[in-house]
Amino acid sequence: MPTEYIYLETVDSTNLYASKDVSKTNPQDIRVYYTFNQSEGKGQFGREWYLGYHNNVAISIVYPWKNMKATDNVAILMGVSLAIQNALTVLTGVTNKIKWPNDIYVKDKKLGGVLIQNVLKGSKVSYSIIGIGINVNSKRFPKRIPNPVSLNQITGTSYNLDEFTKLLSAAIIQYLDIRKALKFKTTKKDYLESLYKFKKEVKYKNKKGEIKWGTIKDVDDKAHLVIKDSDGEEHSFDHGELSLMA
Repeated sequence: MPTEYIYLETVDSTNLYASKDVSKTNPQDIRVYYTFNQSEGKGQFGREWYLGYHNNVAISIVYPWKNMKATDNVAILMGVSLAIQNALTVLTGVTNKIKWPNDIYVKDKKLGGVLIQNVLKGSKVSYSIIGIGINVNSKRFPKRIPNPVSLNQITGTSYNLDEFTKLLSAAIIQYLDIRKALKFKTTKKDYLESLYKFKKEVKYKNKKGEIKWGTIKDVDDKAHLVIKDSDGEEHSFDHGELSLMA
């Protein structure tokens, strides 16, 4: 499937721009919108995504689907997360994990974030807008940004942002094409094997603000995180109902 790359010199949000642009058409080909200067990037639940100025990348991949049901949203989430994790490892050699639901972590620091918008046509997913922010060349971050890390800080390499973006996007798309061809078989198994702190004890804060300890046991068919607490009881949490504390 052909891929069109669209560079935005400056933009409020690549996801917003992509959403407005593709809403005028029904995209059949893959489009990659990207920038190194984004003013209003957002992550999960509207949280700020810091891009800086020409140090890091924001990418929105418009990926059309065929025969993906609206109920396949968990397979899409897991498949996309694995695609990004795998592409980063292949491209940079940096071992990374998926922090539930789909942040990218190196050890206990955040390398990247992902925001997926599935656009429906009837009961099918017509296409996904996959928003990706990767810390690439930043040497320092504002103090308000919690536990960030960049590829430059890890590897000591300064990356050509345009080349990096295109190579990363191509690797993500190729991985998704393979997963799609295999009908997402083994996707959950692979996702759990790549999950940050899977089967390990973690400290977390629930929506009441209480600090708890428990062991990550699973991610269920609703993409809820399942934690077995210190009393031996299992609880499932939706996005935003808890915060894992690195």
